[in-house]
Amino acid sequence: MLVLDFYQDKDMSVSGRTCNVLEAVMLNANRDHISTSFLGDQDALARDLFGTMVTVTRSKFAIDYCRNKGLGYDEREYCNVLEESNAKLQKLMKQ
Repeated sequence: MLVLDFYQDKDMSVSGRTCNVLEAVMLNANRDHISTSFLGDQDALARDLFGTMVTVTRSKFAIDYCRNKGLGYDEREYCNVLEESNAKLQKLMKQ
């Protein structure tokens, strides 16, 4: 799970108390699928590829989220993560 924002919503209350809101994204998939469980020497590469693809997808979502919410600093940080992850993905795909 990746926490994207945490804030108090003055328009939302429970029993007269302002609510704290946690907005997050969770990207979940099964890495241990049978098709990658028996790859032998290639198992580590398959897992690394999968993890990097998840990071790329999650970063793209986070960038759009931050852009829409006006969270410039966070947007730049996720852009850095996306750039690094794309470079890693390209390197892994050449192996």
